[in-house]
Amino acid sequence: MMTQYHYLPRKKNKAKFPWFLLWILLLAVVALYFLSPWKVNVLNELVVVPVVEGVQKNYQASLRIGVNKPGLVSVTLIDQSTSSTATVSRDVFFVWNHKDVTVPFTVDKPSTLKANVAFLRTSTIIDVGLGVSLKDVYVMGSYYQGKVNLYERPEGYPTFKVVGTATAEDGFIPLTILKNYGFEVQGDATSISWDLDSQIKVTLDVQARQIRFSSRKYNDLYYALPLSGTFEINKNGAVKGEGVVIPLPEQVTSALGARTFPQVGLVLHRGYFTVEDSPVQIFEYIDKFGIYLLDKATFDKDARAREVYAHVNTLKLEIEELSKDFSQVWLKDREDTEALLAQFVSPNDRSCDLISPIPNPIVTSYFGEREHPLLGTTVLHSGIDILAMAGYPARAAADGQVVYTGYRSQWGYFAVLKHSGCATVYAHLLRLPQKQEYTQGEVFAYTGASGFVTGPHLHFEVRIGGKPMDPRPFIGIK
Repeated sequence: MMTQYHYLPRKKNKAKFPWFLLWILLLAVVALYFLSPWKVNVLNELVVVPVVEGVQKNYQASLRIGVNKPGLVSVTLIDQSTSSTATVSRDVFFVWNHKDVTVPFTVDKPSTLKANVAFLRTSTIIDVGLGVSLKDVYVMGSYYQGKVNLYERPEGYPTFKVVGTATAEDGFIPLTILKNYGFEVQGDATSISWDLDSQIKVTLDVQARQIRFSSRKYNDLYYALPLSGTFEINKNGAVKGEGVVIPLPEQVTSALGARTFPQVGLVLHRGYFTVEDSPVQIFEYIDKFGIYLLDKATFDKDARAREVYAHVNTLKLEIEELSKDFSQVWLKDREDTEALLAQFVSPNDRSCDLISPIPNPIVTSYFGEREHPLLGTTVLHSGIDILAMAGYPARAAADGQVVYTGYRSQWGYFAVLKHSGCATVYAHLLRLPQKQEYTQGEVFAYTGASGFVTGPHLHFEVRIGGKPMDPRPFIGIK
């Protein structure tokens, strides 16, 4: 009998997965990741804005970061305003290729900030405002690698942007820096000039502390005004100060993206400039130049002055068109005017026997609450407007003494006469009184269109005990 053998099928050996190769590949990738160059870039200028819903000391820095490989990027804001640096804020972000990030921070004192953007073994440091007192800033960007950008302002905030800093440790800034911002300036370090637009030239004389406006076409038509603000000059002609306003040329405002020419200007704050909407100050510059031209056109019959005045008046009206957006600035100027008039109050004021400063007056705007035609807000019209062409003689409403003459942006050139029992105010004048005492009916000033107006007229007020009264009953108008 034969023995039968049953053979089991041979078990096949399965191929083993080469895990060691995968580990080698993974280690190679990790080594390549860590050993290859690390690069980080800031792809835009760093911008700082206040947190609108918070108090003004709370800020938010925004920047766009680019990296050459995915990874964690840290952004550290450092205050270098003192001898020892202090960390203001630090945050870490994962960035794949590029990313827009924001870093909240708080400052309650003047600060010189820098941002340290670090990506493992590499980092880059950028300036934040270059020594700006952040507690005063609304919208700010840095002057970075010779570029200047103007950023959109948040709703309700004025345009406010850093464009330059002092180049010396003593805080003085040379005016030649204006060439960096597109000013086509001529002259030396202490007296420079540039074209405001196609017809107007501006000259800044820091030694004389004056700013001069002149016609490009007619060199002898010019008007010099004292510079606003306070400033000091060093031996090299460099300056530092506070509140000095310099009108920006039209070509520069266009390049910056500003939409508010001609009221946008450079404002000097200690050792740096900002770009700001400065409607009241630049309005005053342009208005006074216009008054000078209108005076020559009216009394000297100078046709050239009338030609240039038409252009200057257009610039003035353009600022007035923008006034609704800056109504709080103008209302503050109005409050300052009221405070000025309060000093001429007399406890003996009761009533006055007056005549109209303009014979047979035509009243174009009455006393009382009204919507301001330019500001778009309801305010008290504290007098009446009487129709009068530029250069028309205005009479003293009663015997009196001139107690004040001056200029305010709201009223232009104006005069205050003190009478027995009241005071009268005459505003938007072309020429001011030239002596102290006047009798009733005597010509003492000439009407014009100075100040915040759209055309020539006389604004006339009667004040008793410091309070404005409706002038019509006092001058026989029903």
